[in-house]
Amino acid sequence: MVNTLSNPRIDNTIIWDNSVVSGAAIVNTSSAPSFRHCIVAESGGSQSWDPSVGVDAGGNLDVDPLFVDAPGDDYRLTAISPAVDAGDNDVPGLPAIDFTGKPRILNYVVDIGVHEFGDDPVAAFVQSYDAEWVDQHVEVRWTLINIEGSLDFDVMRKQGDGPFQFFDYVPVQRLDNTFTLIDATALRGNSYTYRVTVMEDRAAVTSIDIPVTTPFAAFSLEQNHPNPFNPTTTVSFSLSHRGNAQIYIYSVDGSLVRRLVDREMPAGSHEVVWDGRDDHGSPAASGVFFYRLTLGNRTLSRKAVLLR
Repeated sequence: MVNTLSNPRIDNTIIWDNSVVSGAAIVNTSSAPSFRHCIVAESGGSQSWDPSVGVDAGGNLDVDPLFVDAPGDDYRLTAISPAVDAGDNDVPGLPAIDFTGKPRILNYVVDIGVHEFGDDPVAAFVQSYDAEWVDQHVEVRWTLINIEGSLDFDVMRKQGDGPFQFFDYVPVQRLDNTFTLIDATALRGNSYTYRVTVMEDRAAVTSIDIPVTTPFAAFSLEQNHPNPFNPTTTVSFSLSHRGNAQIYIYSVDGSLVRRLVDREMPAGSHEVVWDGRDDHGSPAASGVFFYRLTLGNRTLSRKAVLLR
């Protein structure tokens, strides 16, 4: 492997017995490739990494990958290969199938190299999948074909660029061959990826990553209720993003009466109660008041009527 004036990231790859120069599996010229979960000859592995090879990003090995028949160009893995289940699933653009068309992940963890070890199962296959924000929650759907055994699912979720984690969700619902998961814990204005591992007769047969971006809440200010009011009224509002929100109440002559809200708040729907008092705790006189919502450079105002 030769790198010239480049700094590639290399994941789940085997570099073994393919030197371009005697005694050197990798030749770098003004380059610093980054290796992650790879088997690299003469690298020392992550425990004794040779920096001339490049940058060790973790999980690397320097051991014989134990191909089925390397001299005969059969680079499939044997059952005792150290590459089996030694890769990293969380790689951008990880393909769904391996070099020969098998599911890329057969046993929860991807193998290092282009061939996934194990028999190609005649099993449930994902025909389609999607996710969307529906009525204050995320719905994740996938449709399977070739269902023969009993099915179960392992589902993990990551937020943004964070790690995949297990989370609480409503049990998966089934309608014919389409399955739906409802995630009521997802928040507005976030990106999520759901990793669904399909298990048939307790054996993992395939895994899919399903992304979704939830919408931001609308920036809005509702009419207070009740209105007119005495002695209290509720103001409902929505924030499009996290920030310092202010709701100030003014008299008709523009004088500040009450700082009802002035703090950092998350995106979403909120409500606050005004007790009809000013900033000093004294009851405000009957009359017309204006309440103003401010978030960044955006403002909205409405009118409230207090009748003593």
